[in-house]
Amino acid sequence: MSSPKIGFAILSHRPPKQVFTKLLQYLKNLPGAVIGLHHDYSQSDFPQAIINEFDIKVVNPSMNTKWGHISKVPATLEVFKLLYEQQPELDWFVTVSPNCYAVKSHQYLLDFLKNTQYDVFMELMAIAPQGHQAPVSHYTTLFSKHQFYLPFISRKGKFYMRDIRKAIDPETTPFNSKLKPFTGSDWFILNRKAMKAILDADIPNHPAFHYLSLIHI
Repeated sequence: MSSPKIGFAILSHRPPKQVFTKLLQYLKNLPGAVIGLHHDYSQSDFPQAIINEFDIKVVNPSMNTKWGHISKVPATLEVFKLLYEQQPELDWFVTVSPNCYAVKSHQYLLDFLKNTQYDVFMELMAIAPQGHQAPVSHYTTLFSKHQFYLPFISRKGKFYMRDIRKAIDPETTPFNSKLKPFTGSDWFILNRKAMKAILDADIPNHPAFHYLSLIHI
């Protein structure tokens, strides 16, 4: 069996720093790898010279994104779609951030994906009022809507803007016994079969996506 071909999906909004260029160099030197990027050009420019140097496939046009916001989902999906359509076809898709630093060799990564029996690697925590897995704050945020910000001073004397939210009855949301909410990280690994399922799901038109867009700022 030949070594797997991997697509790396990156979201960025700042000009690349040294750690990012080191990551790009690592990815470029990985045999068969393709780098896909969504850069939020509304926040900063991205040097064309670096795009050319590392042969980065860039989503165009880009979308406006915010940290920890639902706007990152369609941006990520656009990178996934860009990578999924590459020829020759890619076998695996990995999300990385501009702050990631490679700690494993190319051969370790290739051998791991070549020999694994799984389709997806991702971090998931169930969101529940008791907070058994995800913190309770995830539950209260999910079932509430942003109203406005108020200026506050923390116990350590630090100024911040507190998010004032209004509670939403969970029974009025898309989440139920058949659609349970989970939280996790932005870093995951998917094979081609899993990626096809995600792209075929039409996530931007899913009721949960519309709901999350409503409660976000």
